[in-house]
Amino acid sequence: MLIRKGIPDDPTGNGGGYVFDCRAVNNPGKYERYKPFTGLDEPVITFLEEDGEILRFLDHVYALVDASVKRYMERGFSNLSVCFGC
Repeated sequence: MLIRKGIPDDPTGNGGGYVFDCRAVNNPGKYERYKPFTGLDEPVITFLEEDGEILRFLDHVYALVDASVKRYMERGFSNLSVCFGC
């Protein structure tokens, strides 16, 4: 998802959730050797894990989303939109 193209539609109608901007994370796609790969490929996964930046980013995301999921469930909501973009 590209953030500049807008926030994704929420088919649930809740109108809430999160959109995380990943442009602050070191992008392997900027390096020639990673261009043929996607985020599902082992070289990209290894790059991100070794860089460490993504792990810190995701720690914050997980903490925020986890707290929200618990509260959403307590309030009877069944959906929470969590999107990542650049």
